[in-house]
Amino acid sequence: MSKEKEELIDYEIKQQLQRDDQLNEYQKIVRAGVGKWVDNFKNGKITLNSASDLKTLLEAEAMLNKQRE
Repeated sequence: MSKEKEELIDYEIKQQLQRDDQLNEYQKIVRAGVGKWVDNFKNGKITLNSASDLKTLLEAEAMLNKQRE
């Protein structure tokens, strides 16, 4: 294998690792948001009228999970 091809493979691996790290960070943010929403819901700070916020967070989490595939 040529040195150029090895460098290209190394670059692609690094790019994928960075992408995975970003997805992990986004997922942590979404999970924290969902957890906060659930806490606020349990404490009566959020009513069922604002369930669209939870739906948005869950859709974001689903989108991140789909990108991992």
